[in-house]
Amino acid sequence: MSIATDLVGRRLLVLGGSAGIGRGIVLAAARAGASVAVVGRDESKLSEVVAAAGNVLPIRADLREPDLCRDVVEKAVKSLGGLDAVIVSSAKSSLAALAEEPVEQWLDLMTTNVIAPTLVTRAALEHLSEEGVLLYLSSTSSTVDGGSHHGLGAYAASKAALNRSIQAWRTERPDRRFVCMKIGDTGGTDVARDFDLERAQELFAKWLRAGLVSGAVMDPNDLGQTIVEVAALLLDHPAITFPELMITPVGTVMAPDQIEELMASVSMRDH
Repeated sequence: MSIATDLVGRRLLVLGGSAGIGRGIVLAAARAGASVAVVGRDESKLSEVVAAAGNVLPIRADLREPDLCRDVVEKAVKSLGGLDAVIVSSAKSSLAALAEEPVEQWLDLMTTNVIAPTLVTRAALEHLSEEGVLLYLSSTSSTVDGGSHHGLGAYAASKAALNRSIQAWRTERPDRRFVCMKIGDTGGTDVARDFDLERAQELFAKWLRAGLVSGAVMDPNDLGQTIVEVAALLLDHPAITFPELMITPVGTVMAPDQIEELMASVSMRDH
């Protein structure tokens, strides 16, 4: 169940909206009546979310290409007539110790998670309505007390850099609302799509011992609905803002028997 959300007449640009949490955001925004432009790299996933959401504008682009960051904004503005909200859900992760992280992977992480959102923000600000808002999905792993996951150091560093860039935007443009949403454990996302499964299973035990594995995960569609509700609330109340939000599942860290059951199920799926 969700609160009543009315986005009729509102224009949203969602980056990374073809899968996971971003897909949930697009579906929820479309249900609320918003006009939505969704950006993604995978054409088949874009087609699927368009079929599921209805009348949304798909924009296929790899935002690691700097020129495309402005292009997607211009395409969205041309189709929608302007922007009321930009939601950055796109992200890249990797699984490697810092001593092993390839330079190319570092560059990919920083380009995807920090530079692309900054370039899109730069392009979007001139088209954003007076009460418009920009929301960025970060990670609880980027917080000082968020723990340090073995193998996710580079990812956490990139998200921490994103957090700092959002703070810098607030300093430079105090007339605008930049919302950093630090997201906790969520299932059904593509964040681990490039992980080596054997390495992930090896590191899981270390995450458990460090108390970093939650006993519950959020559903990406439920989380997407929540994020859209926050966006709608801010658009309805242009004189307030939430500079920092943390959204996490209810529950405690995963117990040893839970982690063993999960690892066994992952191993079975791999075969």
